[in-house]
Amino acid sequence: MIFTAAGELLLLFLHLFSLLLLDDNIEEDKSNTYGWLMIVLVGLYILINWSVILAITIKNLCGKWKQFKVDQQAKKDKVKKDEEYKRWKKKRHVKKRLIEDE
Repeated sequence: MIFTAAGELLLLFLHLFSLLLLDDNIEEDKSNTYGWLMIVLVGLYILINWSVILAITIKNLCGKWKQFKVDQQAKKDKVKKDEEYKRWKKKRHVKKRLIEDE
């Protein structure tokens, strides 16, 4: 949102700055310099936006990776608990049968 507002301000600045280029009395070298300055400003703005987007994306991916690892560990723990419970239940069932048979 901040970069959208900054982009709008940059466009307004470039629009006002481009009025200098409409002057017929301006030298060609100076006009070319102003043009390159505008191109560099737009390029820097785009580069900054891409950098911010990349940083946010990497941060989100790292967070998702950590959550995935936690979920995987929780699944392993649950499977282990279930196996232990099944063994305990089977032993209990066998003990009950032995007691009933006696």
